[in-house]
Amino acid sequence: MGGIGKTTLARIAFNDDNVKSHFDKKIWVCVSNPFDEIRIARAVLNSLDVRASNLGQLEPLLERIRKSIEGNKFLLVLDDMWIDSPRIWEEFKHSLRYGSQGSRILVTTRKTNVANIMGTTNMIKLETLSEDESWSLFSQVALSERSGEECERLENIGRTIVGKCRGLPHAIKTLGSILRFKRHSIAWKSVLDDDLWKEDEIAKDLFLPFLFCYYDLPPKLRNCFLYCAIFPKGYEIRKHKLIDLWMAQGYLKKERNVDMEIVGEEYFETLAMRSFFRDFELDGGITKCKMHDIMHDFAQYLGQNECFSIEVDGHVVSGLELSHRGSRHLIVIGNSIPNSIYNEKALRSLIVNTTVDIEVRADLPKLFDQFTSLRSLDLSFFSIEELPRGIQKLVHLRYLNLSGNNRLKELPKELCDLYHLETLDFSGCSYIQKLPRRIGRLINLRYLINMNTFNISYMPKGIESLTCLRTLSEFIVSGGGRDNKA
Repeated sequence: MGGIGKTTLARIAFNDDNVKSHFDKKIWVCVSNPFDEIRIARAVLNSLDVRASNLGQLEPLLERIRKSIEGNKFLLVLDDMWIDSPRIWEEFKHSLRYGSQGSRILVTTRKTNVANIMGTTNMIKLETLSEDESWSLFSQVALSERSGEECERLENIGRTIVGKCRGLPHAIKTLGSILRFKRHSIAWKSVLDDDLWKEDEIAKDLFLPFLFCYYDLPPKLRNCFLYCAIFPKGYEIRKHKLIDLWMAQGYLKKERNVDMEIVGEEYFETLAMRSFFRDFELDGGITKCKMHDIMHDFAQYLGQNECFSIEVDGHVVSGLELSHRGSRHLIVIGNSIPNSIYNEKALRSLIVNTTVDIEVRADLPKLFDQFTSLRSLDLSFFSIEELPRGIQKLVHLRYLNLSGNNRLKELPKELCDLYHLETLDFSGCSYIQKLPRRIGRLINLRYLINMNTFNISYMPKGIESLTCLRTLSEFIVSGGGRDNKA
């Protein structure tokens, strides 16, 4: 079942020093449902640092995998595996037989049938924690900074609460993370006596312990958590981009003369401390993270599919093209925007996560005509050659990411009518030669990200009007060129 610790155990093995020295190559892929051979093949190659963005068919991808692992002893982890067809797996597995003797495939899955389909030779069935193990884990989280007297006073209530988590480690840690901040026994007693425990339907879905964490959050922070469901399972979330997206949706408000960015950092840290995120990547602080699968399911459950993701391969949509109806926040993964999406006029977020160097098929004029309620629009690496003037219809837009569109030659003057715009990212748009003359009208702009725009020769008059600006990546002093940028 979800939250029992399958991924955690696999991650410990994957990062073990003895394992690192034993294998020539280590590969980690988050599979989730459905099993998409092309996406998984690309993820394998990406983990091997092999460029495959120009390959759109399965066979060339599998051939590239064969060449990349040939003669190497590899460890491949397929996390959260879902598959119901032995044929699909056999085709994929054939490309892995070129590794050297001693290579291993480690799979985590909720379903015994999946393990059987894959031909598992050594199956480890994780059990729920015992009563003593559950209490030990809970105590480490909830009681670690308390005196012996406090721990003794809270133990009876705590053990009763822990018993309701049914031995699931993630539920125990999550519930412990909110109780660690409640100093008095009366607050613990209120959790134990809450009517939520009587909700049988929720308990059946294993979400009940997380509901206490959710309702313990301030209302503004709840929206921030629910928004994270826009990303698919296993997605690597960049912290600063997530905060920008929160800000675009109006979830962050200036408090006590503290900037929205600082509020966003505090919100993120609160969610991280309460076990809503995992797999943190650090570089002087958290830069990236992922969302636990069961937390993703929980956010989807609460949001009633307000946030959704779709995977597209050419004209084929993976599974759920019609399920996004009524969504407010949508991410499309692939190289085209399905026609059905253009009917979703209430969209507040549209993120198109495409593969570099593959041309994306989309009707941009129609997109701008239909999605006039958008607050966030990410068209990075979209192979845009010309940005339609109809972009001025997106009057509510606060976040616009055009980065990586190295065929884009100019930003239309109509872009400057988007008075609410807070983030404009066109880094890597190396063909752009100048900024719109009216850019000073973007009076709410906070981030102007223009890295690697080598052909811009000057900054237009009026840029000094951008008094809200927090970030300007490059400022052209005079004459253009790489040497004249500060």
